[in-house]
Amino acid sequence: MFLKHPNLIETEKGISEWSIPVPGLEKPLVLDTHFLGMTPLNDVERETHKFDCVAVSGLASHPLGSWQPKREDRSFMWIRDELPRAMPDTRFSIYGYDTTLVRSNSFQSIEDLATSLIDHIKASVLALSAAKPLVFLAHSLGGIVLKEAFVALANGYERSTHILNLFQGGVFFGVPSQGMATSHLLAMVKGQVNEQLVHDLSMGSEYLRSLDDRFSGLALLRDMCLYWAYETKTSPTVIVSFILGAGPEEILVLKESATRSLYSSRTSAIFPINNNHSEMVKFSEDDPNFRVVVDKLRVSCSGGRHRSDGYTGTLGSHVTMGRTVPSGGDGPHVDLMKLLEFPDYNGRFETIEESFEHTCEWVFDVEHGSLSRWLKDGESFFWIHGKPGSGKSTLMKFIVQHRRTWELLHKFSSEAVQIHAIFLFHDRGTPLQKSFEGLLRSLLFQIIDKLEPYKAIVAALLKPLLDRHWSSKKCRFRNLTINDLESCIAALLQQNHVKLDMFFLLDALDEYDGQPDFICGFIKELMKMTNSPNKLKILFSSRPWETFHGQFVAVPSIRVQDFTKGDIETYCWGIVDSKGEEISIKLGHIIPAVINRADGVFLWVKLVLLELANEALRVNDSDGLTNILNSIPSDLHEYYARTVQRIPERLRWDAYVILEVLSTNPQCIEDLHVERSSEMMMAVLESTLSGANESRDKRLTQKDCAPVEYTEGSEINLSIATGNLAEVVYARGHHPRIQFAHQTAKEFVRGQYFKRFVLGHRARQTRDNAYTFMAKYYLTNKRPHSAIPYLILHEKTTGCSLKDFLDSIPKEYFSQMKDERSSYRLDGRIAFSIYSHQRLYLEETLRRDPDALRKTQEKLLSVSCPPRNHFDGLEHSQEHAALLHFVLEHGYTIEQDRQAFRRLMQEQIRFRIHPFDAYNFDFAFLELDVAVLIEHGQDPNIWITTSKGSWICSRRFARKRKAIHLAKTRELARCLLDHGAQINGLDSAGNTPLDCLLRRWSLITRLYKSDWSSVIHQTGILLIEHGAITKTTTRKTWERYLSGFQADGLDITPFRECLDRIRSEKNIRERTGDLVATLRGWVGLFPHP
Repeated sequence: MFLKHPNLIETEKGISEWSIPVPGLEKPLVLDTHFLGMTPLNDVERETHKFDCVAVSGLASHPLGSWQPKREDRSFMWIRDELPRAMPDTRFSIYGYDTTLVRSNSFQSIEDLATSLIDHIKASVLALSAAKPLVFLAHSLGGIVLKEAFVALANGYERSTHILNLFQGGVFFGVPSQGMATSHLLAMVKGQVNEQLVHDLSMGSEYLRSLDDRFSGLALLRDMCLYWAYETKTSPTVIVSFILGAGPEEILVLKESATRSLYSSRTSAIFPINNNHSEMVKFSEDDPNFRVVVDKLRVSCSGGRHRSDGYTGTLGSHVTMGRTVPSGGDGPHVDLMKLLEFPDYNGRFETIEESFEHTCEWVFDVEHGSLSRWLKDGESFFWIHGKPGSGKSTLMKFIVQHRRTWELLHKFSSEAVQIHAIFLFHDRGTPLQKSFEGLLRSLLFQIIDKLEPYKAIVAALLKPLLDRHWSSKKCRFRNLTINDLESCIAALLQQNHVKLDMFFLLDALDEYDGQPDFICGFIKELMKMTNSPNKLKILFSSRPWETFHGQFVAVPSIRVQDFTKGDIETYCWGIVDSKGEEISIKLGHIIPAVINRADGVFLWVKLVLLELANEALRVNDSDGLTNILNSIPSDLHEYYARTVQRIPERLRWDAYVILEVLSTNPQCIEDLHVERSSEMMMAVLESTLSGANESRDKRLTQKDCAPVEYTEGSEINLSIATGNLAEVVYARGHHPRIQFAHQTAKEFVRGQYFKRFVLGHRARQTRDNAYTFMAKYYLTNKRPHSAIPYLILHEKTTGCSLKDFLDSIPKEYFSQMKDERSSYRLDGRIAFSIYSHQRLYLEETLRRDPDALRKTQEKLLSVSCPPRNHFDGLEHSQEHAALLHFVLEHGYTIEQDRQAFRRLMQEQIRFRIHPFDAYNFDFAFLELDVAVLIEHGQDPNIWITTSKGSWICSRRFARKRKAIHLAKTRELARCLLDHGAQINGLDSAGNTPLDCLLRRWSLITRLYKSDWSSVIHQTGILLIEHGAITKTTTRKTWERYLSGFQADGLDITPFRECLDRIRSEKNIRERTGDLVATLRGWVGLFPHP
């Protein structure tokens, strides 16, 4: 802020931006008064920086001025001047965008404004992998734009997820979630191109209702902390002459709209500001509302969670190599190779288009000889980069296949083992083809494969790292973690037993499914940790993104489009000649124009030539072909938009569904093979159904469903329906599969505007996405377990439930569904929604019928968490427990499912002891659910019966016991004890809880004992602290337990003290007994008088 405005601002009042040359600086200093885009308002030290906060202003406002109180000097702005003092760990920024109303020629929609906000976040430091959690201040239209951005990100792809995960909450001021008074605004914009934007903000707007439904669902699932402020004063309006304040005063945003009607249910989330709509965010110094907002903002900051996705460089930090090399067997070596290999790990190579005739040969020419020199004598990295569609992958395939590459890499006199490893990231491929895990597995597989003659050394190096994963009983490895794979690669690159000369070729780093700076950090770490005498060089390709430029600007490189004009010319004339004489003559005169417009983008040339060749069959004059060429956009995304809009209207919905399904590749499914195309086509059919109909009803109830048969002509229909954006790919040794014609086509479909291009006016009303279609497909084809991941992802990406669809399915359908963890059968839709983690289904059920849970006859508490192949471990166990808590808080009672507690505790008995990591996945849900029931009034002291066939039922174990006798973890034991469990109550065999705990530990096999020792040890200490004793454990057995704990490095002092106390009490009891007997004997000697 200037104390006095510079002269250029005073003298050039019609201008809002100035470029000021500064001596010594390469670029001029830019000064502006419009504050468009992101503008940081304060600096925070890196060590103390914890949060970021962005303020988004409202309609017809100034990004800075709208937050300032109206007074002459305009020197105070509370977000800049006061908030950093109140929250010193937070960096504050304002976001500016054009929302001018009067005489505006902008026809931006709210979706456009949201897309712009997303793009500015992505382009700023707010989207880096090390970015801090984000909170927002949003006023009026700014809140609507923010909500639309959040919804768009939720329905985005992998890289949007990182940004979405940063959102924690914020404060919304006068945001018209249900519309606002707009009659005065409509008078201002009548006849202008921005009139629709004002209509979208009107009371009763269907768009706002739909947006709020989706946003509220997403915010609920993500536990966002949101506050809603409403105005309590009327605002001046305008009359037709646009004179501010000349019109009648009115409430612009009603309380119901500003608070999303939460005033009757969640009063803590709303608060009033005694001002009008505009003035409610213009705090002055010492404004009492400022302290209220600060308090709300602090709660929003503390309520979220944050996870960094940046690579931390742990490779090699946990491996130390020694010189001694013991012998190793073949079994683990062979099994490891089987474990590392995955289907299609090199399938991408087959699908990359071959270079055309003599193209790409320039890469080895003397005049372009930087790559040749690097291959022969260079070190470190070489970077091949270029525009999307410029032919980078084709060039990389050419380099791999050309004998010149391997001649230049070969060292005749070297004693080193030469290892060449290749990995081609493939965003349109399977999860492993585009993930960090896939890269690690592929590299490790290829390195070990080349070291086959040295397998004894390899086995010795990896044995200490993988021993805990080797099952000698089953002669196979259990699943390896990312850390295990990293450690194995580190061990091989750091070892000095075999001299290695390594060359890695990595294609399309930009198609890695995580943050680009992560993968950059990883390959740099690979280079850094390769120990002498081993050598490593890496050739990689990517788009010229800023992240890659910043990391590799100094390494030797090639920009592909600078060298391909000759290749494009060769390709064009070659394709034209192959079309026959008649078409060649028609196309010949426009080929030079095609070459000149190509700008190095091979893909554009391929698409244009295909279209022109087809048009040449029906167009006779050359001028007609010239006009067609002139109508074709040069930008690939614009070309795809034109292609989609030319799809016949009757096929638009089919195109949307097919391309949506292809663009979304969740972790739980692979690419849709042609043999499985029936699934996708069926999804197209089912996606149009919102309720039951005769055909689907029949499929749900019939015993056998015949799948739709694949026909040879389906790829032709696919071509027509998708405008050639999708294709059938045939790879040698692999099933044909459907995928996008190019990565740029997939990115177009993932873009914010695809739905609008393909569906037109239906786009706003369409909430369904790929997850919706696949969920409906599996449900209607009697595969509900397969539908579960998609049902969850549907809710998490759309913010909506599938209640109408699920409620249209006959109830008998769910009663046939068996809980995979137990013999319990689900008995209705609500039980299924809990089993499949559909929180929004439950919310909507209660919204329609608040007494639904009180009235239901379904057994909801017996529903267990789905098997871990559906979910990822402890987090989902916690979500399941949260659902049980939710139903118990909203009318359901323990009495409605009286056997639930017994069933859960019997589940603890049913399963044998596993490694503790497996316990986290398989059993944590049991203990979490038990805790929920106990906290809601379940008696912890009821008897639990063990079936006769149970493994635990033996002469040493009772058939009847209580929950405290089965508790293995400290957390569950504490919960039971806090709610009245008897610390020394006996089971039917006379065992105390401590007896049962120690005996359970004794049954754990030696392989798993180290995993469980500390768990049992901590639980035992808790029981002892509460006064636990043993009744049936002998002194000899006690000593064995203590020796075992001590061998694992655990403190046995509390157990020793407990044993001493038990022995002391026993001695006292024995002496007391002897004394009583003696006294009774004396009494016998002296008869009563």
